[in-house]
Amino acid sequence: MRLDKRAADITVPEEGSLMTSRELANVLQISQQLVEDMRARGEGPKFMKIGERMNSPVRYRRDDVREWIESRIQIATREFA
Repeated sequence: MRLDKRAADITVPEEGSLMTSRELANVLQISQQLVEDMRARGEGPKFMKIGERMNSPVRYRRDDVREWIESRIQIATREFA
């Protein structure tokens, strides 16, 4: 997943301490399916599972999302290589 220069303008809402996959997708302006695909490939922000089961809900800490977004900001496209 490559975020373009819009990443610099993304703001993560402050209310609540955890985000759902849907909320993260809305913040990143991508589909929820892409968020889930990125998570499966280990390419997205850190996450936690609420529960022990395979289908337990997933949540993202807002600070982890901010940190991940900051880590994705690039100056030139050649930096993705």
